Amino acid sequence: MSWNLLPEDTATIPEDWFQAQYGRNYRSTVHEACHKKEIAALRCFANGETSVDEAAYAITQPISTTSIQDTGDYSDDCFALCHLWTLFMRALMQWPSTRTSDLIALLTAVSRTEDPIHRGEFLDDDDEEPVPWAQLPHFNLPWSDAFWMTPGQIMRRATDAAAERQAHQIYVKQQDIESRLVAARLVWDEKRAIRYLMRTLEKTPTAEDQRIATSDGDAEDQLKLEMQIPAACNWILRNGGRIYHRLLDIRDWQRRDIPAMALRFDQPIDRWTHWQNRLLELAEDDSLEDAIREIARDTAEHMQAIEVTENNTLKCASGSKSTPHQL
Repeated sequence: MSWNLLPEDTATIPEDWFQAQYGRNYRSTVHEACHKKEIAALRCFANGETSVDEAAYAITQPISTTSIQDTGDYSDDCFALCHLWTLFMRALMQWPSTRTSDLIALLTAVSRTEDPIHRGEFLDDDDEEPVPWAQLPHFNLPWSDAFWMTPGQIMRRATDAAAERQAHQIYVKQQDIESRLVAARLVWDEKRAIRYLMRTLEKTPTAEDQRIATSDGDAEDQLKLEMQIPAACNWILRNGGRIYHRLLDIRDWQRRDIPAMALRFDQPIDRWTHWQNRLLELAEDDSLEDAIREIARDTAEHMQAIEVTENNTLKCASGSKSTPHQL
């Protein structure tokens, strides 16, 4: 999927963008009608004509008030939702970054919608209860379809310097949006961040990482610092405190959940220290651009501040338990 990002100084989302969202591969006329209403609701929100709650109601009503369409496919319950999430995905990626917080707020309001999906016909496989909007169900499907490539695989497809710069920009923005969705507790959780940081900050760079791989298989685990370090830093800057606490859970992870290049540490918190030290090393790496070195240094300092805060909190908690109450 190609991404034509709107300029960052775009003040008003152009009508051409909304028109370009029509004409998807709809499975039924009901899907098409729902999608048109969703686009109209998003247009009103983008233009400031509706509040977040009003927009959330308007954008979810088309699916909430229609039944699941029988198209003869085993995944009929996901088609209308995937059209909606694709609309959000395109807005998150293509609109200026100044509008990302608005879209996250809208998704948060959508997640609070109490009306059942597809009139309550969309049921959970486990308990056969109606699936709530709170889970943003199937959001991951269009996202994964659009963003399945690793940095090495992306760079294999960049044909010139301009394409490389655009690939860097799109990748970092995609990862930043993911980190913001996790921070808002909308999709995924801190495990996604931890796995990313393992792949980025625990893999030993090699000469092979600097080359353009001859196949996607060879490119899959390549380390592209110019893309992955800004992304890793954004994950920490937006979710650092929660990542710090979640590291304690790694001992209970299944081995399949841990990337192959992950290092072993005696204590979970040693991993945090390793990441911080790795970022400090990168901050002194003259081969990297100044902007990347700067964000690496700032993130390492942010990690130190988190660790100090958490240690002080633990000391205070310990002290309050051991000190008798003074009358």
